[in-house]
Amino acid sequence: VTGRAPADCLAQQTADALHSADDYASIPVHDAFLAAGYAAQNDTEAVIGHIAFRRDWLERIGVKVEKARIARVRGDSMSPTLHDDDMVLIDTSAREIPIRRRGPEDRRLPPIYAVNTDDGPRIKRVERPEKGWLRLLSDNNEFPVEDLTGDGLKRAEIIGKVVWWGHTARE
Repeated sequence: VTGRAPADCLAQQTADALHSADDYASIPVHDAFLAAGYAAQNDTEAVIGHIAFRRDWLERIGVKVEKARIARVRGDSMSPTLHDDDMVLIDTSAREIPIRRRGPEDRRLPPIYAVNTDDGPRIKRVERPEKGWLRLLSDNNEFPVEDLTGDGLKRAEIIGKVVWWGHTARE
């Protein structure tokens, strides 16, 4: 009757349902780079675009839409997990690093955070072995562990926890 095959109608209905504005949240992409290696310089944090994420997925992982931000990675200290120019979704409400003492058998990797230090905005795995001490760790073993204590720790600001990342496959 419509001149379209049933499969075409189903595909269109599926596309219409997926693009429902109520199902997706538009997360801002900031014109900012987080250094995975040596410090990146950000002259601006202007919003340069948006990426849509399903609201139910954000809710399931505990991220409020208004606290979600996207930035890019610059450098290779976090490879092979994160690569230069990857996008990361940051939960800016997750700014507290819990104290966690690791035993010699503990193989769990610390979570990844965006952190602003004296060296600029960075992206690292972050541990807090005890009060007054943060450890910044890289996945790339060529980069040393950095310990923040005293004034360096006081000046450090946790931007938020990285909850998602994506990168383009390159040949």
